[in-house]
Order: sequence, then C-alpha cells, then structure tokens
Amino acid sequence: MPVYLISQLKIFDRKRFRQMQMSFMAIKPEGAIILAGDSAPKLTVGEDCPDHVGILAFCDHAAAEAFLGSPEYQTVAVMREACAEVQTLLIDGAAIDLELLAQQKC
Repeated sequence: MPVYLISQLKIFDRKRFRQMQMSFMAIKPEGAIILAGDSAPKLTVGEDCPDHVGILAFCDHAAAEAFLGSPEYQTVAVMREACAEVQTLLIDGAAIDLELLAQQKC
C-alpha cells in the first residue's frame, strides 16, 4: 500500500529554506515520487496556514522509513530545522494508480 509523507512548514528564514530545497532535490529520494511542493498553499479550513507544503509518495512504509533514516535526508533535516518549523505526517494511502492519476486532464 502506498504511503504519503506530508510536510507542512512555517518558514522563518527564506534564504536558508531555498538552500534546503535545492539540497533536498539533489538527493532524489529513492523510491519516492514528489507529488506536490507548494510555497503558496491556500487555506480552506482552519486558522493557521503553513508557508510551504510538500507531499511525497512511497510504495510502502519501509521505503518511507528508509528515506527518513538515510544520512542524506538527515543532513537536509538539520538544514530544515535552521530555517523552518515543520510538522510531518506519514499516512497510508489508498491503492491508487499514480500513472493513471498523472494522465488525468485537469
């Protein structure tokens, strides 16, 4: 079953955040698909909108946990802590066909 990693960030240092983003993209998470990265999310319910939201898809929990525990990710995590407060969730996904989803015309 796919697993989604959803990160919501409150950024307090934009320059460092951009450096962290470039470092994150350079590690190319193995076994992950980057589904979304939005630095201007629109709040539809609630009162506290994050400055950035990122969503990754992994094939299973083991792949997500391996990525989160990797030395490459840990280096980026230290960079992230220097520029933003983060809330990260791992959620079980429905068995969807990501290739079919990518082909949808919106």
